[in-house]
Amino acid sequence: LTLNLSSPHLVAQTAPEPRRQQLLNGLRVLLWNRPGDGNVYLKLRIHSGAAFDLAGKSGTMALLSDALFPDPTTREYFVEELGGRVEVTSDYDGINITLSGNASKFERIIELLSTALISTELTPPVIDKLRDARLKMVRELDVSPSLTADRAIAARLFADYPYGRPRMGSQETLTRVVRPDLMQARDRFLNPNNATLVVIGNVDERRAMRALKQLMGNWRKSDT
Repeated sequence: LTLNLSSPHLVAQTAPEPRRQQLLNGLRVLLWNRPGDGNVYLKLRIHSGAAFDLAGKSGTMALLSDALFPDPTTREYFVEELGGRVEVTSDYDGINITLSGNASKFERIIELLSTALISTELTPPVIDKLRDARLKMVRELDVSPSLTADRAIAARLFADYPYGRPRMGSQETLTRVVRPDLMQARDRFLNPNNATLVVIGNVDERRAMRALKQLMGNWRKSDT
């Protein structure tokens, strides 16, 4: 008797459905408990990205993503104290925050995530520093022939539609992004009812939801 390990039925058995929950503020949560795994992996997706940048101000959402964990010491803390990492990326359709660390430090990880989302620092000095860093990155990428070709194709295909604009911004558009633009983007898009959180690791549902309600429950829901 042989078993067909490629059977869809067997594959389905090895990939259980996540537990689905939702906080009162609208944050959708997907939970995969993995007993025996010493680590926990979290991914938060904000469902709005560069496609929502204002015309002539491409790079606004990219700058907002840069503002979530701007302090290098926080990233070092994740590596040295929590045994994990922090990664924040943005694309046309969203902002993605990836966090990992020791499962025993789950509550601390949620606390740091909550602080980044609720107390996003958008002071003029911070914004100037983030803009300078992104301008430097854009200048370095501008010499790439492949990126130049990609931008030309996107502009040809999409014209003035948001997908035709550079999602990371350009040297011209980034200088136009000012503090009120970032504050408006934060208030409009950086909200729990515009986000989904995935938690995978050795954290059971009861513990996860208790921490999320305590530490993420005061993340303000958007009215729109």
